[in-house]
Amino acid sequence: MDGLEAKLMPLGVGLPDTRYHKAVDPLESSTQGLTMQLFPSHYTKGQLVLKCTAHIGALYRRSVEVRLNNRGRDPVPERVTSPNTTPRLCAPLPVLLILAVLCCQIAR
Repeated sequence: MDGLEAKLMPLGVGLPDTRYHKAVDPLESSTQGLTMQLFPSHYTKGQLVLKCTAHIGALYRRSVEVRLNNRGRDPVPERVTSPNTTPRLCAPLPVLLILAVLCCQIAR
């Protein structure tokens, strides 16, 4: 399967939202967005490991892995707005931005 694959090591992150863009030349372009909950199991020794892999069949494959230090802080639970929901642990915005940049860099 062609495209991008993201992992928070050692776990996969689920299905990304892929958007395909129309092109005027013969090149194809797509972007992927990803939203997920972070749990303590995503951290190894206080670090969050992000890995993004771009692949085009058997012709091209490139991976980039980055370790982010949590600086001793636990993930912050989301605010509960309804009594019927449970708190979710969310990735801080810088983590999501770094993942997006990594995926863009290896897709080039």
